[in-house]
Amino acid sequence: MLESFHVALLLGKLDFQRLDLDAGLADFELQFLVDGIELDCITLQGTITRTTVTDNNGNYLFADVPPGECEIEIDPATAPPECNIVIPECPIEITITLPPGVWNFDIDFCLAPPLGEIGDTVFCDYDRDGVQDAGEPGIPNVLVTIDCVSAIGPDISTSQLTDVNGNYLFTGIPAGVCVVSVDPTTAPPDCNVIIPECPTVETVNLAPGQSYLDADFCFGQPPGEIGDTVFCDFDRDGVQDPGEPGLPGVKVTLTCGPVVLMDTTNAAGEYLFTDVPPGKRNIGMVFQ
Repeated sequence: MLESFHVALLLGKLDFQRLDLDAGLADFELQFLVDGIELDCITLQGTITRTTVTDNNGNYLFADVPPGECEIEIDPATAPPECNIVIPECPIEITITLPPGVWNFDIDFCLAPPLGEIGDTVFCDYDRDGVQDAGEPGIPNVLVTIDCVSAIGPDISTSQLTDVNGNYLFTGIPAGVCVVSVDPTTAPPDCNVIIPECPTVETVNLAPGQSYLDADFCFGQPPGEIGDTVFCDFDRDGVQDPGEPGLPGVKVTLTCGPVVLMDTTNAAGEYLFTDVPPGKRNIGMVFQ
């Protein structure tokens, strides 16, 4: 039987890791196999099991550890929600062989913050109210760009095209301030007009692990023109024949939903309404 043995120390740090940023996690319970950072060591004296909790800087220490094979494991369930993701680069279980009298200060662990996502739809806003109503289709192949100033690592800038339904989704986004924008030059010519109800840029303050699916964008259809002539139809055939003059000063109304526009014919009897949005329109004259 061994009368005495050398005592060793195990010291490490639990890291908040995201890309190239490290910061210790406080009050993170570590465990060896069971409940905490738990230390399981098979020594000449038998098996020992210990549990500890990281300090305010994410450090932990097991003192008076007999030599032998030791397994150290952390419990991710005790990590704070802003940094509790297990990643391949950071194993949560490490096995070492501790020689007599050795101080091992390199048994570090790390976890990563949860990543979020930002997305929604780019659509054609027929009624120009900024809301995607029934029958207003998504627009495919519109370029959407996201630029994020990350709170925990390098900034992010990437782009993608909307799918056949006008949807897009950026995944794997760290917490921070993100600016999402659409490129109007990539919208189709039949629906590419920037309208006040549909900004082309949106800023999102993304929390760790947040799924923000309300960053939608829209465009309006290009407006058209309606016009012609009010004339005196001598032969009453509905066609302006040679010698049938235009009538000046006639008031003409154009009804676009709740909006009623008015114009007055010129000296040749001509009228013209510009910037008329697409849709069914009613045209009439005002008789006094």
